[in-house]
Amino acid sequence: MAAGLAEYGLAVTETLANWNAALMDWDVEVAHPIDKVRSVISDAVLYRPNRGAEVEFVEVDRFTMSMSRLVEKLFAYAAYSHATYQEGECGTIGTTRLLWRQRYRRSDGAGSPSCACSWTTATRTR
Repeated sequence: MAAGLAEYGLAVTETLANWNAALMDWDVEVAHPIDKVRSVISDAVLYRPNRGAEVEFVEVDRFTMSMSRLVEKLFAYAAYSHATYQEGECGTIGTTRLLWRQRYRRSDGAGSPSCACSWTTATRTR
């Protein structure tokens, strides 16, 4: 892991460990391609099948991200949650599906993933 990212990953994990909710599982730094050009990287993805949609995206900021960058990321999450793909080889079947459902199939929930933002000063003390 690149220098600085390990500490940030620990800050994300510490924030999630203090979350006031029962968490089953999570991953940190998860890339979500929207199309051939755009993608959004989630600081964490929470797996919460009892909340409607089975996943919740989390952005954790240590007061380093500008407001315009945060807004840009939130728009990217919205684009990802509405992005579609054509099912089948080269779109041959013709059924349009939500892209995020291709990756996260665990629940029967009809909702889209939500995105929670958390601001923290959590850093690892040595």
